[in-house]
Amino acid sequence: AFVLHPRYFYGLKEFLGDNYKLVAYFIGDELVAFYTGILNGNDLDAHFLGVNDKYNPTHQVYLNILISEL
Repeated sequence: AFVLHPRYFYGLKEFLGDNYKLVAYFIGDELVAFYTGILNGNDLDAHFLGVNDKYNPTHQVYLNILISEL
């Protein structure tokens, strides 16, 4: 495990601009998952994924992220 710098994702957006993608999923006001990707030509390279395990069994958050982007 590791700890990211608090400005890690912000720094990526600053550096990569429109080539950086961050998508967040909420239930109400609570963040339950997010993923980031980096555009590499015509490809989107998977970068980072975060899922709140509290919601995964009841809402299948991880699976829904995977199928929502196909």
